[in-house]
Amino acid sequence: MDYGNEINKIENENEKENIAEIFVETLADSLHSEASGSGSKIDCLVLPQLFRMAAKHHVMPMIYEAVRTRITCDAEKKDEVEKYLRTIRRTVSDQIMRQARATAEFLKLLAFLEERGFHPVAVKGIVCRTLYPYLDHRSSSDEDFFVVPSEFDGCRRAIAEFGLTESTDGGSDEEKNVISFMKSTLHIELHRQLFSPSSRAYGEFNRYFDIDTLADRAERLPVGENSILVPCPTDHLLYLILHSFKHFMHSGFGIRQVSDIVLFARKYGEKVDWDYVFECCNELRADVFAAEIFRIGRVHLGIDVGVSGYPEKWRELETDELPLLADMLESGIYGYGDYFDEARVHSSNITLSAVKAQRRGEIKRGGKGSALRASVFLSAEEMAPKYPYLKRHPWLLPVAWCSRVWSYLTRKKGTNNKNPHKKHGSTASKSLKIGQSRVELMRNYGIID
Repeated sequence: MDYGNEINKIENENEKENIAEIFVETLADSLHSEASGSGSKIDCLVLPQLFRMAAKHHVMPMIYEAVRTRITCDAEKKDEVEKYLRTIRRTVSDQIMRQARATAEFLKLLAFLEERGFHPVAVKGIVCRTLYPYLDHRSSSDEDFFVVPSEFDGCRRAIAEFGLTESTDGGSDEEKNVISFMKSTLHIELHRQLFSPSSRAYGEFNRYFDIDTLADRAERLPVGENSILVPCPTDHLLYLILHSFKHFMHSGFGIRQVSDIVLFARKYGEKVDWDYVFECCNELRADVFAAEIFRIGRVHLGIDVGVSGYPEKWRELETDELPLLADMLESGIYGYGDYFDEARVHSSNITLSAVKAQRRGEIKRGGKGSALRASVFLSAEEMAPKYPYLKRHPWLLPVAWCSRVWSYLTRKKGTNNKNPHKKHGSTASKSLKIGQSRVELMRNYGIID
């Protein structure tokens, strides 16, 4: 039997929903070290789609570990399936080794900076990896940390001394909120603030994360033989929620971020000021969003926070988590969809426009026309990355709008240079459809009116 043809048959039968259910169940199994490999059996024919979704959400090692003892197949397919699994195992092993090297190098960097009198406070990646059964099975594309403003320039020089190369992207030093550095497998980001202060949609989040006070409340976290500075549990949980919220307002976020949040809350929940976290989310209209995250964790991943102080009012806010779950499964880890879905990424113009209108006290309930305007007629600040002349000459914004409209019209009629078989018109139409759908999703969760 041709294994490849059987795979194609499944794809043609449009069993995406079934694959998504298997993926979520398998991911849930991977989060419980005592249950790994104990779930229901998995037909070998779904493996390519399952691992494709795992790659989309950056959880390949976790999914592989959870499925390897649960696969069923007919005798005549056994050799071909084993050959396929060996390929996956090599990919997974490479990812784990690369992550292990990056983790070790990052820990060395933090120790190096502390020896020179700096106080780097790590967030997200390395902290979240300590929550999983296997540290380096939860990958990180980069590592994030901040230092107090008085240490920023000196820390930046010390990072270069350590041997990392600073990225030249991102505009002038005055404009850079995040400085990126690279060295082999290690990619780090040094933050001035945790959210871009120039964003009209989420720049205000920084009022909850004053770097000086965050550093004052920082605690020590053991990681292997090392000890690193991290935000206190209340600050870090709030940051994890609002970081996901930020991505949701763009083009989406993935289920791994839900795993991070619920695992963190379960482990450190007794130390969290839940009332404060709830009130912050409530002020930002992220309270229902957060409630659905915890519901997804409890119902679909088997992670119930189960700590004293968890607000019952959050449980009372729970509505229907399935639309959010479906959106994040489509989004992939960073909202890029399947291998950088251009339409989904561009749909963020529509969703961010709706959020910014809400922040300004406007109510935006337009149809396709208003969605198109939101996608095309952006502010000078938003269009500057693509049209650099707007930084010095913002009065040329109408010219940039004309260029953008012309690009849209020609792309709509033409073809994609990267993929001549893909019509740009379908991408533009899909972007509008995704954007409008996600705006309605935000309305359902009370993020906008």
